[in-house]
Amino acid sequence: MPVLRPPRLRVAGRPPRRAARAGPVRRRRRAAAGRRSRPRPGGAGPQAPGNGRGSGSARALPALPRQRPGADPVRRRPGPGARHRGSGGCARAAGAHGGRLSGIAAIVLAAGSGRRLGYPKAALALRGQWMLPRLVQALRAGGAHPVILVLGEASAAAIAPLGPHGADQAVLNPNPEQGRTGSALCGLMALPAAVDAVLIHPCDVPLLRAAAVAALVSAWRAAPNATGMAARPVTPSGHGGHPLLVGAGRLPELRAFPPQRPLRELVHADAQRLLNVRLDGDPGPFLDVDTPEQAQFLETLL
Repeated sequence: MPVLRPPRLRVAGRPPRRAARAGPVRRRRRAAAGRRSRPRPGGAGPQAPGNGRGSGSARALPALPRQRPGADPVRRRPGPGARHRGSGGCARAAGAHGGRLSGIAAIVLAAGSGRRLGYPKAALALRGQWMLPRLVQALRAGGAHPVILVLGEASAAAIAPLGPHGADQAVLNPNPEQGRTGSALCGLMALPAAVDAVLIHPCDVPLLRAAAVAALVSAWRAAPNATGMAARPVTPSGHGGHPLLVGAGRLPELRAFPPQRPLRELVHADAQRLLNVRLDGDPGPFLDVDTPEQAQFLETLL
């Protein structure tokens, strides 16, 4: 529909413009604008905000979008498909997960303040290497995608200067003092609508290797009624480790847990639906860090 414009006023002493030129000029301008707006063949298309540095995976998303000074490093601007705060107050991440989903998601619990260690465990470094990106990459290389990182206010502030952590999304737990179950529930809110299973791993078990993750997932998939099972790695003596794998059929039980209840209650609630996967020769899933002395010991294993 043509746009109605007010008539031009004629200035005294100036000859009127030739009306015949206005039409072709406008058409030429519209044609040039159309050429500029068309995508070039083979173009990359719109780019997501961020610094472009991933965790080493070709499909890795940027850790967090660029932030204004003083902006919250975990919360994202709501957009199409955005999810909002749940009943537990968790700040859910917005947007869709990039890349091809594997059916196995992972949640990294990193909301604690690290009181005994002296700083948040999310910022743990061993031999000068920040361990959180290494842990995220081990989960991804072992078959997990997406990887959701759950932070608290203190841990988010501690890792903000350290660079990208490599996780696909970060979620803020406003009440990390309630324990790991509350952080796990926050992470569940950010998961895709349908997953086969979820790996739940605390960031204070930093020496996890991709081979251990892959072995746990493979043993769980081979189990009868796998979706109704939970699985965990165990030592030859039966000592349990991390990550905890929860099949989709048991996720409703986890979602119904009060935040104050420890996750081990889910593990031991039904022995018939718990798969113990024996891992020999790899101490990574069984070594955690609570104190500076334990951190020094883990440095000897790197």
